Amino acid sequence: MKQLLILSGKGGTGKTTIASAFIQLAQAKTYADCDVDAPNLALITKDLPVPIRTDFFGMDNAEIDTNICIKCGLCQKNCRFDAISFKNDLYQVDPFACEGCGVCEEFCPVGAATLKPSKAGDLLLYKNDAVFSTAQLKMGSGNSGLLVSEVKKRMVLESKDSELSIIDGSPGIGCPVIASLSGVDMVLIVVEPSISGISDMERIIKTAEKFQTEIVICINKFDTNLKNTNIIEEYCRINKLACVGKVPYDTQVIKAINKGRTVLDGVCKAGLAITAVFNETMKVLKIEKISNQIKNRGIIMEKGSAKMKSALQPVPKVLVSCRGLNGEENALVVGYCGNCSYNPPMVMIGIVPSRYSYKLIKESGCFVVNLVDKNYQETYNYLGSHSKRNEDKLKKMNVALNDGKIVNAPILSDCPVNIECTIVDSIVTGSHEMFIGKIEYVHADQKLLDKDGNVDYSQIDFV
Repeated sequence: MKQLLILSGKGGTGKTTIASAFIQLAQAKTYADCDVDAPNLALITKDLPVPIRTDFFGMDNAEIDTNICIKCGLCQKNCRFDAISFKNDLYQVDPFACEGCGVCEEFCPVGAATLKPSKAGDLLLYKNDAVFSTAQLKMGSGNSGLLVSEVKKRMVLESKDSELSIIDGSPGIGCPVIASLSGVDMVLIVVEPSISGISDMERIIKTAEKFQTEIVICINKFDTNLKNTNIIEEYCRINKLACVGKVPYDTQVIKAINKGRTVLDGVCKAGLAITAVFNETMKVLKIEKISNQIKNRGIIMEKGSAKMKSALQPVPKVLVSCRGLNGEENALVVGYCGNCSYNPPMVMIGIVPSRYSYKLIKESGCFVVNLVDKNYQETYNYLGSHSKRNEDKLKKMNVALNDGKIVNAPILSDCPVNIECTIVDSIVTGSHEMFIGKIEYVHADQKLLDKDGNVDYSQIDFV
């Protein structure tokens, strides 16, 4: 089993975000969170069972038995850590200051001061289809390195013939990082393009090099400082370190984390970039099997840059009809239209403010969405390419109109379905103002309705 350790020179670089995505991409059966001071991988890991908890005892701490203490003061006098105080006529040990050196026990003439096992934290083991090992260090305890070693030991012992184990390490270069580094096959260092980030990266690289393990680099939020990103890439080139990818800054990441999800649980640019980073990491680690499995699942695709305008396709071809307060009627083609609520039923339409009908809809507070079939193709094309500013296009095309049943807007009688709406809200999204309409009444060709009043849209040959 190969072990991939993910580290960062400081907290907050996105290490756990990337680790959780890697676990999901690899469908890992064995993984661990070795950031025992502040473990958080479990927060964005799905369907975890109740963990098996085990007390972890680190170094012994001193205790004073006040029943036999003769109050000679030798323990306090010889303690070099100022861990013993005299309060309320009693000698007491501060467990957070005690280093377990045993000097007090050595000097106590009556054996009142003794060293006893002290709980330093909790080991947690989650076992279902996968094995997830982690721990929570007790506040103030100094045994983080020992606890990390135990977390890794339990992960390995409980592994089920896994090809790969993924370890979310601690930030920095202290004892828990050193314990995490022991025995791993590769270290992925996540770095941010800042001056402090570059310095932290250099420190963790020097630490990892002492363990003679392979090192690769991932630049997170690379587009926040392209100059420093170039410096990191040049550093990797000079030092012959593989830069396995760059992840852009993406506000969707924090939204996903706040919902207890990984960045792969939706479509976002950071998630796509992390997928590419994972694939490159697997190549360097020489685990082609997992990389190929991901390609077969369709997670990795060869992508090119496409134009963003009207990217969501197909969209329904509709005509929106309206009537101003002075009785003036019009209809226009609307390209941005869709359902936005089923309780209560609502639709939304997007209209550019420069359109002639914008003012009519704005002042009347209502509109009708008319679904168009191919029998209406010619009229649809004409209404969509001509403006009421230049001619009465409804009259020109002999458009048949009827009054709406509820709203003060006409329906296009020759369209198979007409949806009357009252505006309940609107939002300017950029080029368009999106009008949200509460559906008041739906007209449909009788041939399209079943006995319960449902429209069989499959019978409509839409434009």
